[in-house]
Amino acid sequence: GHFIRAFVIPPNLLPRTAAGTPNFVDGRPVVVNGRQDNRGFEGIALDESGNKLYAVMQDPLVDEGDQKDGRRSRNVRIVAFDVRSGQSVAQYVYQLEAIATLNAINPATSDDFSATNQGRSIGLSAIHALSDSEFLVLERDNRGLGVEVTAAPLHKRVYRISLDGATDVSRLSLAGSNALPAGVVPVRKSAEVDLLAQLRAVGAKDSPEKLEGLAIGPRL
Repeated sequence: GHFIRAFVIPPNLLPRTAAGTPNFVDGRPVVVNGRQDNRGFEGIALDESGNKLYAVMQDPLVDEGDQKDGRRSRNVRIVAFDVRSGQSVAQYVYQLEAIATLNAINPATSDDFSATNQGRSIGLSAIHALSDSEFLVLERDNRGLGVEVTAAPLHKRVYRISLDGATDVSRLSLAGSNALPAGVVPVRKSAEVDLLAQLRAVGAKDSPEKLEGLAIGPRL
């Protein structure tokens, strides 16, 4: 094979210090803009026509959300790239499930997600195209069996999303509030598969911490 082109990362996603210097190693407080440390692109998919490449961030940007702390925000960016040029052409908001909703799943436990878990311990892991505007995405918490045994998982789900009518936020800042600016419409989402329920239905007592990929193949 041979190199064809690189896809250019939008400037607002690049991690930068207060002086504007790119920094791909540190997190807050050294990095004040762009993606959170270890929370960059987690999945890519070509649309059905093959004209656009979509990439999902794992979590909100470092300065977005209440108190300009991405750990408190639900708003994750989905970035659209033009395949021929490699340039980004749009960004859309995907809203993670609220931690209040997830904590209510098992109210008897003391392992509640805190406010700063919203945009750090919940995130997107994969995207799969169904058409030019409809996709499946994998949203999950960071709980389960991994390098260490963490609290019991609450949230591993596949959602169907639609970009139709969603606002391009590539030129908008989402810093300072967990609410979206007036007039901004996020992507529409609906639950498709509860993966934890499926695992438990076949007798699995535990779930991996990280479900990291998603693909559709022929029925077996």
